[in-house]
Amino acid sequence: MKRLQNGRRLLLTALAVIAMVLVYCTNALAASPFSTDLQASKAYLSFYSYYGLPDSFKYINSMEALITELQKIDPYAEYMTAEQRAQLNEDYSGTYVGIGVLMEQLADGTVRIMAVYADSTAARAGFKVGDIIVSVDGTEVQGKTLDEVKELIMGDGTELLVTVVIGRDDYTREFQMQRQEMVNPSIAYWMMDDGVAYLEILQFGSYTDMETSAGLEYLREQGMTSLVLDLRGCPGGIMDSAALTAGYLGVEGPVSYIVTKNGYVDFYTTPLGLDALGVPLAVLVDGNTASAAEMLAAAIQDVGGGSIIGETTYGKGLYQNILSLPSGAALKFTGGKYVTRGFQDVNESGGVVPDILVSGAEAQMDTALDYLKKAQWAPRQIIMTIGSRYATADAQAYSFSYAPFLYNGATYVPVQLLQKFNWELFYYNDCWYCFDGVHRIILDIKNKQVLNGKNKLELITRSNTNFIPVSVLRSCGYDVYWDGETKQVTVSR
Repeated sequence: MKRLQNGRRLLLTALAVIAMVLVYCTNALAASPFSTDLQASKAYLSFYSYYGLPDSFKYINSMEALITELQKIDPYAEYMTAEQRAQLNEDYSGTYVGIGVLMEQLADGTVRIMAVYADSTAARAGFKVGDIIVSVDGTEVQGKTLDEVKELIMGDGTELLVTVVIGRDDYTREFQMQRQEMVNPSIAYWMMDDGVAYLEILQFGSYTDMETSAGLEYLREQGMTSLVLDLRGCPGGIMDSAALTAGYLGVEGPVSYIVTKNGYVDFYTTPLGLDALGVPLAVLVDGNTASAAEMLAAAIQDVGGGSIIGETTYGKGLYQNILSLPSGAALKFTGGKYVTRGFQDVNESGGVVPDILVSGAEAQMDTALDYLKKAQWAPRQIIMTIGSRYATADAQAYSFSYAPFLYNGATYVPVQLLQKFNWELFYYNDCWYCFDGVHRIILDIKNKQVLNGKNKLELITRSNTNFIPVSVLRSCGYDVYWDGETKQVTVSR
């Protein structure tokens, strides 16, 4: 299995979204003997179509007829003119001129800044979320449409400098700044209340991973302590970009495997050496979360990196190839499907099933905020000492009902530790079911076992209190450190 290079490959997914251009398709075509679109299409479909072609395709004598027959077996097949192909490329990797802000218009016509993009003119000038745009180059914006305000900021292409007056806290301030060329944003992000950050991925374009990295860095600077990742309505996009983005959201290593008609052939993976997200994560999804967006949500779910909240997703685990044709046009067709690292087959299952099922946009957001609030209440680190009931939780004094102890070389702690980390415990039929919104542990009281996936560890009961090996938390993504000299155990999440 050859590892896919994390380069910028053009990918097209369904719903008019870009998915993978296979290297061997495009390279082969460059040196191919085919002189017509029809010849090239027949040849490459016979090799790379996920569905395979019936013998009748040999006798098709026009591109129109080929597309008609192909769409009967491949609903995502499409013939694209050179102009349509160019526009598609522009949509996913085009640029615009501006200062780097996302704006909204309030009911009274006021234009307010929703987000300031990292590494932009506006960010360097100190613009903040909530600032009001008062005027642009001397033109008052009150009463103008949002599109008209955008045009004022972009200018006519002849003037580099722009003067913007913003309102903040009952005073105004004038900024003279440079317009700059920037990639069309595929994400939006801003700070909410109580340290909660919001990041929405609109689609996965050529640079979404780098935008996400910059956005998260900006949000950390603004005091982010938890994150809402909004994938609702995201139709997908460049699969490789989604895999790279996963690396900044707590997923390490393989994200998903590529399956063609010949079986498993390759996989998408995250970059090496990235820092962990480091904050609680809630991921919002709905029935219009599709393709590459589903892959990202499923990968986060696979590693227990966050809680997936909302409705079952669209259920498209297929990807499309783009074949460049001799005329300059292109043929989009299904080349295969993806299966996530946890072997979720999104296409077969009909979508990603959320961890918390909630309908309605407002209720979904409220549920995400409630989940993150509980996650933030839990301490980030607890330090315990063997034989002592006294501990610290985020440097604050704390005490257990019973002291941790050593048994057969393992450290055992009371189940109270889970409750302190804000796990929910539910008792049924001689078992305690423990859940922190992402991870699950079962305490089988009858058989004296701690169950976590395929792991079976010994459960100890003393003084009517259940004790678990602290190592089980390591398999749930927590850091566990033992200091033999001080006999202290540090657990961090």
